[in-house]
Amino acid sequence: MKSLSKTAAICLISFIFISCSRTPEREIIHLLNKKYANLYVNEPQKREAITELKEFLKENHLSDQTYPKIQEYVHKISDGHVVLYRNNFMTLNTYVSGLTFIPGSPYVKSCESCTPAVTEGKYQILEINDIPLEKYLKAHANSVAASTTPARTFRTLRKLSENQTVSEIRLKLQSVDRTIVSTTLNWQQVAPGTHQCVSGERLNENTFKLNIYSLWCDDKTRPKETRNQVLERFKQEFDNVAQSINKDDLIVLDLRENGGGGDQEVEYVLNSFSDKPLFMYRYQYLAVHTSPFRKWLARLSIQPADIWAKEEFLYSNPQNKTAYQFLENKMITLVSEGCFSSCEGLASSLKLENRSLLLGSTTHGGAGDPIVFPIKNSDFSLNLPTCLAWQKDGNLFEGTGVEPNIKTTQKFTDILDSVLEESLKKVRE
Repeated sequence: MKSLSKTAAICLISFIFISCSRTPEREIIHLLNKKYANLYVNEPQKREAITELKEFLKENHLSDQTYPKIQEYVHKISDGHVVLYRNNFMTLNTYVSGLTFIPGSPYVKSCESCTPAVTEGKYQILEINDIPLEKYLKAHANSVAASTTPARTFRTLRKLSENQTVSEIRLKLQSVDRTIVSTTLNWQQVAPGTHQCVSGERLNENTFKLNIYSLWCDDKTRPKETRNQVLERFKQEFDNVAQSINKDDLIVLDLRENGGGGDQEVEYVLNSFSDKPLFMYRYQYLAVHTSPFRKWLARLSIQPADIWAKEEFLYSNPQNKTAYQFLENKMITLVSEGCFSSCEGLASSLKLENRSLLLGSTTHGGAGDPIVFPIKNSDFSLNLPTCLAWQKDGNLFEGTGVEPNIKTTQKFTDILDSVLEESLKKVRE
């Protein structure tokens, strides 16, 4: 009898363990409900999207075949950092089409490698694959991870110039003089070592434009690089450009196409323009151990603080010296929906610490120290923000972004970069 009872107990325990172990599909929902800090920003909409995803996963298993559709549901959450990855995503090939945009705008500048080639000028996109642009953007709304509608449009269009999945794309463009141009994109794999993070150009005798495209200068062909190697590559590129800046130059810092990166890179840039500690973020992580009951109470605002760890602050440290410093140079900074994540921290710090005037359009609106969580029993991982992050003025980054001091957008009728021209005009006033 004792032996039988012992066997029954073992069977019962095994049944409970097997029944309660999470499938990959349940693990996705568990991570979103327990580890996702930005869930508490625009909460009803995000929870509704997670519920839709949960219902889909009841009938569909996570696999290479269902991955694209599941990713669309994930993108409905509307957070630029929430992304479902294949675990080999770091080694995926990157392809470029040769299509270039006016920085920070939806307007095409040129496409030398297109068929036929698009000569340099300024063009509106009228149709993509014979679909009017507005309908195309609506149909592909969940093809990208984004925190705001303008950011979603920006990212969807930028997939026309760089992508990891390529297909035939036909464009109908209209130039400023109303000439219609039809062309097809020709995708080419990015060669190793061609990824550029920083560039510069002298606009005139006393004005230098510093373009920072990324604050994470990794080489996609070398997935085993250390964090320090990535940082050092950024410093090297930044310094190579910075050595051409004169002490009396007006510096135009262009962040309109910057997708973010690391806090150390942000600090390096800040320390190039200030010898004082500058405010970067105020942040608060989700508590490591919080019972579901307490989280439920927090949603009712009965014990809201119980699900959060203590509030912390991050400032730049001027003791981390940079190779070049421009403490007295006057500067302006250009931003757009393309400025995302740590780029927004850089822009916010320069603005709110009164080091630079910001011009352009509101930034993407995404933050929260994202961490990649492996999904158990699968070949996928989920990238999730783990903390809330605020600007110095108390505004959240997520869903809000950084407001420029002066709002201005690219005018299609102006052949020149009108945001840049408006910025230079403001400085001369």
